[in-house]
Amino acid sequence: MQKTEKLILASKSPRRQELLGMLTQEFTVVTADVDEDGICSKFTGQRDKFADYTSLAGEMVRALAAAKATAVATAVAPLADRVILAADTIVVLDEEVLGKPHDKDEAREMLYKLSGRDHQVFTGVHILAESRSESFHAEAKVRFFPLDDFTRNLIDYYVAGGSSLDKAGGYGIQDEGAFFVHSIDGDFFTVMGLPVAETARRLYKYIPEVLF
Repeated sequence: MQKTEKLILASKSPRRQELLGMLTQEFTVVTADVDEDGICSKFTGQRDKFADYTSLAGEMVRALAAAKATAVATAVAPLADRVILAADTIVVLDEEVLGKPHDKDEAREMLYKLSGRDHQVFTGVHILAESRSESFHAEAKVRFFPLDDFTRNLIDYYVAGGSSLDKAGGYGIQDEGAFFVHSIDGDFFTVMGLPVAETARRLYKYIPEVLF
């Protein structure tokens, strides 16, 4: 009889699977479709309800993670003693949300915009169990190197390889996208897609036997 894992990761991201693997190997991956563009549009349309864009972005990314967890919970119901972990990441430049580019042209445009500037990376996390749930988010500031011949050639090379298309902001800090990055203020793993230290501490309250 196949073993049913207590922990479900609601993300198809290879980076999040790799990072969760630092905490435990006892999890399974289940995903469900979520209208990410619709959720982002809802929040950006309510800009005047937030004190600043940082507050809006934090709430947005938590809502994205919660929507993923809820969709998977519906798909696997009843949840019983299992726990769902969901996460989502957005990049914010000034007051513009840069999600996953839809094509290579948009990826190239994003990387040109980010060059020589600071941007914020927000990762929201939602933990959902049958009787309780919680959300949190983490933020990091990233600065890209200025646009020069090296950066232009790197953008062409990186976009042509296709790595941009499944990453917020069009880059991944764990691959060749690291060559764009001048500095980081905050947690590296938040930029990669899952703030592992805080996630581990919170998951421990739900399933300590899976982590240790």
